[in-house]
Amino acid sequence: MTIAIVTTQSDRDRFWNKVPDQPGVDCWEWTAGKGKHGYGRLSLGSRKHRTHNVILAHRLSYALCRGDPGQLFVLHSCDNGLCVNPSHLSAGTGKDNAREMVERDRCSTLFKTGESGGESTPLEILFTDK
Repeated sequence: MTIAIVTTQSDRDRFWNKVPDQPGVDCWEWTAGKGKHGYGRLSLGSRKHRTHNVILAHRLSYALCRGDPGQLFVLHSCDNGLCVNPSHLSAGTGKDNAREMVERDRCSTLFKTGESGGESTPLEILFTDK
């Protein structure tokens, strides 16, 4: 189930205040909280009113500038998990995300080589069109 991205003006102001204004800089790096996987995070809503939700900063950037991605992933063309520049972001499927991960050499050797004793590897399954 996907939760629609709903923001208040206060949420939007807080988001943009955490994006540095650096003319001439390609990646707009998130300056606030980060999750364990290196992506920016922001709390939306209110704990008091039970509308609190944590969202990845690049997903919020995409939603604010291009529209809610729904169940799609938001992919970085720059491979910088902290980047929130909407021109570096695109919506894609999990398959798109995995394909980019392999093409850009961002996955483990075991996952790439598929040492699986003759069974189909995750990548073979992923990239086989049926």
